[in-house]
Amino acid sequence: MIARASTLATSLPCGGGAADAALAPPLAPPLSVTTDWDGVDDETAFAGTYRADGLANGVVRYSCCSDEGGGAQSFRSRFLYSDGKGVWAFTNSEANVEKGKGRVVSTGEGMLDPIGLQWKVFDKELKKWAKSSLAVTSAEEPPS
Repeated sequence: MIARASTLATSLPCGGGAADAALAPPLAPPLSVTTDWDGVDDETAFAGTYRADGLANGVVRYSCCSDEGGGAQSFRSRFLYSDGKGVWAFTNSEANVEKGKGRVVSTGEGMLDPIGLQWKVFDKELKKWAKSSLAVTSAEEPPS
C-alpha cells in the first residue's frame, strides 16, 4: 500500500534490492518527463530524459541526468522506479530506491509502465500531498 495524501509518509512498501539493480533491464524506450508546475519547490528537478538502468522490484528502473548549471551533467542523479505492484515513484537518491521512498508518486496502481500516469508531490512546507503536473511520455521518435 502506498502512502496516501492523508499521510506524511513518502515511502513505497518495498525497496529495490541490490540483486535487482545488478540485472540488465529488458529493452525499454527512454522516457521524457516534463512539468509546467513550479508551485512545489523541487518538482521541476525531476524533468528530463530517463533511460532504463537496471531493475527495482522486478520492474525496469529508470535514471536521469540533470543539468547542474553551467552545462555539467550529473548522471544517475534522479530515479524513477516501481514498487513492483504498479505504483511508481521519483526520487533523487539511489538509497531511497532501496528504502522504497519517493518525493513524487503515482496516484494510480496496476500499471507496469509509468507512461500516462497521474502524479502527486509531497509539499514539505504545507505538509501534505499536492497534485503534480509531471507528465511521462515516450522519448522515442515515432517512425517516419
